[in-house]
Amino acid sequence: MVVTIVGLGGCRAPRPSAPLAPIEVAAASDFAPAPWQPFSGENRVHAGAIRSLLCEAVTGDACAACLDRGPDDSVVCALHLAFADDPEAARLAVGLFRKTGTVVGGEVRRTIDAAHLGELPISAVLPMGEDRVHLEWLRDAFDVIEASFAELSARAPRPVLFRTRPRAVRFYRTELRSFPSAYGESGIIGYNVRGALYDSPESVRATLMHELFHLNDQGRGQWSVAALRDVFERIVRRCGGDHGCLEPYAPDSATVSDGTFYAFDPRTRDVREYAAELALRWWLEQRAALGEDGGHGVPFKCATPENAEAWQLVVDEFFGGLDLTRRCEDAEAPST
Repeated sequence: MVVTIVGLGGCRAPRPSAPLAPIEVAAASDFAPAPWQPFSGENRVHAGAIRSLLCEAVTGDACAACLDRGPDDSVVCALHLAFADDPEAARLAVGLFRKTGTVVGGEVRRTIDAAHLGELPISAVLPMGEDRVHLEWLRDAFDVIEASFAELSARAPRPVLFRTRPRAVRFYRTELRSFPSAYGESGIIGYNVRGALYDSPESVRATLMHELFHLNDQGRGQWSVAALRDVFERIVRRCGGDHGCLEPYAPDSATVSDGTFYAFDPRTRDVREYAAELALRWWLEQRAALGEDGGHGVPFKCATPENAEAWQLVVDEFFGGLDLTRRCEDAEAPST
């Protein structure tokens, strides 16, 4: 099982740097490529998913009765039962489902494969009470992402093949550490209510966009592994773990504690993470170009030839060739 993890703040379990090894390519999920379009009200939730996401949090047989209703009514019924102790959380969860088709629910108590961190125990939790803020931030993040893609897809020269609505968001809590903050797998995003990354609505938006890319990447049979491997290896061969050398190549400022940039640090080094950070950087720079977010200075693509190459590959594959940032000849690129 391939689980994508983010948010390794506080990690102090390095392993020796080693040559890049082959990456296991996961089978394509049901997040297959499809042109972005506004939510049409389609329902993709089946009874088994409702039981797993929501009914396990409900005592007695009441939740089973929900499954006899129509598809949408079954989900709404189960959400009200699962979130019965917090009516405001229930309202938020139902609203998110009606707007996006995404169901929020609980994980199951289990261990997850957190790469070099090993197997980490997690427990199921629903975002109620003091954790309700995560549900509020998630709702706001979906609102921003959906609105931006509506505008961006209308401007793109070709269809934007990027899906923005996971089948579900499963909430969990880590017992010992505050990471991984999230994972993306098989059309589902996992969300850690103790996640180190979640300190503001902006950080939730960024994490959601990062994980959505992983789902879209998986839906293409891990496109990034083949498409970006060469440029990623060139950067690693040139810089290794040298933070200063890596700085112009890093799409995101996130770093591993006592290390370097998340996608390039020897403990977390993964071309799939590099690709997800590229997608996030694309989204932030497009929003800035539309005046919806703060500026990012010189476009990332202009800093190095490798940036320009990787940027164009991601833009063409996922985002319909749309790039609203300045041409590099019109921007003063820093020396590298």
